[in-house]
Amino acid sequence: MLERLLELRQQVVEGSQKYLAAWGCLTSPPAAIHNLARYLALRQQDLRSLQLELAAAGLSSLGRCESRVLESLDAVIAILAATQGLTHTAPSYEEFYAGDTALEQHAEALFGPPSPHRRARIMVTLPSEAAEQPELLLQLLERGMNVARINCAHDEPSVWEKMVAHLRQAEAQTQRRCKILLDLAGPKIRTGPVAMPPGKTKVYRGDRILLTAKVPEASADISCQVTCSLPEVLAHLQVGATVWIDDGKIGARVVRIEPAGVVLEVDKVAPQGKKLRAEKGLNFRKLPGSDR
Repeated sequence: MLERLLELRQQVVEGSQKYLAAWGCLTSPPAAIHNLARYLALRQQDLRSLQLELAAAGLSSLGRCESRVLESLDAVIAILAATQGLTHTAPSYEEFYAGDTALEQHAEALFGPPSPHRRARIMVTLPSEAAEQPELLLQLLERGMNVARINCAHDEPSVWEKMVAHLRQAEAQTQRRCKILLDLAGPKIRTGPVAMPPGKTKVYRGDRILLTAKVPEASADISCQVTCSLPEVLAHLQVGATVWIDDGKIGARVVRIEPAGVVLEVDKVAPQGKKLRAEKGLNFRKLPGSDR
């Protein structure tokens, strides 16, 4: 078992160097980055049988070593080496828990100090009403909110400013501090205006949809037409690619490429059909082996 652990340690050290090289930080990487590389290298190995043997011997199974990979290995190796009259440098108490200490420090810097009666911080996403109801922020703060999250995918800067002002006012009243997380909206591809034939309100399995940059004239074999908020993506779709609409409620595949856009055929939808609306998410899956 000692030999297996020494071999595993060497594999972790060598494997971590490959990750660090790929990340461009071989020279004096931060401790956290170095440990992450070691953890990824460790998880490339099948540890199941070794973990059972370690547990049976009353030793650490390495199951909770995320914050101290090499230190955990060295601690177990040192114990096994001592039973055979050999020596291996074991980490000190401070070295062994350095990762946990750093994690606590970073958590406090990011989320603020924990409450006296609980370790977890409470993050609350503020609704739009928080801009007009200062008492709401006061109530949330009194009930233990540690972090106020503002979803920047909604509302606008003037509304966010009001939320922050009300929170600062509540802090002054309660003498409690609260962090603010501004969650920036990333790029989102969504459906735009939808054109349906007269009398048609839903799409069904087998229907064809023209996904396009702008709604053109009607086509004979097209059930409906919908625009794409990021039309540049259409140039990267190939016949056979999968398109999911409205959080997967409508599944379709590309069956034809046209100058106006791509023709999708619905192959996954509820038996009763589904309404196709604007402002719904679009997700794409590339073809196997394709670089697009």
